[in-house]
Amino acid sequence: NSDGGGDSVDLPPTLPNLPVKGVRTSTSGQRNSWDRKFNDLLEFKQQHGHCDVPQTYAPNPKLGVWVNKQRMEQKNREDGNISTLTDERLERLQSIGFRWAKRRGQVRWDEKYDELVQYAAKFGNCHVPTKFKENTALGRWVSTQRAEYKQFCKGEKSSLTAEKIQRLDSIGF
Repeated sequence: NSDGGGDSVDLPPTLPNLPVKGVRTSTSGQRNSWDRKFNDLLEFKQQHGHCDVPQTYAPNPKLGVWVNKQRMEQKNREDGNISTLTDERLERLQSIGFRWAKRRGQVRWDEKYDELVQYAAKFGNCHVPTKFKENTALGRWVSTQRAEYKQFCKGEKSSLTAEKIQRLDSIGF
């Protein structure tokens, strides 16, 4: 505020984007676009107290997509692939409490696994019908796990890990 009153928030400074070995460098236009989105994210955080922008955020639809792209670029870095996420950008995002992975996937898997354990205790098996009336989501989840298991066994890409398969096997899946 120019009047000196009101709440103010200390925001991290916008720094120049320095090239980093093994990282794709961007043109100044792309860098300015990244800085604008980063500033949009700062405004979102100021309003909401976190950086978890929904993919479909009506007031700024492109921001949710951009946030997801930063997560994908970080995964590219971790996997040793080319990434536009420089060390400087990474540090700037970390400085504002940016979460790199949504933990929902593992939490949701664990919740469904627990529901399957309860089903097996009640019915004596893990043969949940796909359209199980008491819990249709569990039926779909079990069907998905079976399909993922087949992919895993064929050596194809699968969301199942050896640990998850071991847990499923331990209850007679």
